[in-house]
Amino acid sequence: MVRTTLTPEAKVKKDLKRLLDDHGIFHFSPIAGGMTKAGIPDIIACFGGDFAGIEVKATAKHKLTSLQNRRAQEIQFAGGRTLLIHADNLAWFAELLVDYFKFSPAKRANRLVPFLCPLQNDHD
Repeated sequence: MVRTTLTPEAKVKKDLKRLLDDHGIFHFSPIAGGMTKAGIPDIIACFGGDFAGIEVKATAKHKLTSLQNRRAQEIQFAGGRTLLIHADNLAWFAELLVDYFKFSPAKRANRLVPFLCPLQNDHD
């Protein structure tokens, strides 16, 4: 029997996807390839009607590449939100989602805006 061990980043992605699923948040992971734009976020999600690009790193020590940062800026310029999640802030994000879903749909959209933009390590 072959056992596969998840990389630290893959574990964060798995935990984040489970968290998004638990809250009924639409999301998907784009498959990188020849037809995919380089530097796109690891996970694309929709929070309260807002498009969100989520970049996942293993820890806060792992930074965005310049290309990932450029894509995040393009998403923000287009009106979308961006977020950097890693093992060091995943619990914070889980608490944020619990708080977010306490509000009516009309009030939810503004609850995440300060936290989803800009993409950085503000909540380590």
